[in-house]
Amino acid sequence: MGDRASGETAATARGPVDLPSLAAEDHRILAYASAIGSEFAFDLLVAAMEVDDELLAERLEQLVRRGSWPSDRAGNGSGS
Repeated sequence: MGDRASGETAATARGPVDLPSLAAEDHRILAYASAIGSEFAFDLLVAAMEVDDELLAERLEQLVRRGSWPSDRAGNGSGS
C-alpha cells in the first residue's frame, strides 16, 4: 500500500498510466468500474455496462497486462 500521509496510493505507487492511449471501450470500462467503487462483483459491472461477460473479461485481462487495471482486482467476484 501507499503512504497515505504523503498522498501516495497503490495506484500512484505503480506509476502513471497512459490513459489517452486506451481505446474508447477501455475508458468506458474504467469509468463504470470507478463509478461502482473499489470492490464489486464482476456480474455487477457486466450488468451495469450491458455487455457480454466473456468480452468484458477479455478486455479486463488486456487492461491488467497493460498495467491499467490492478491485477489483484482482475475477475474480482466473478463466478460469485
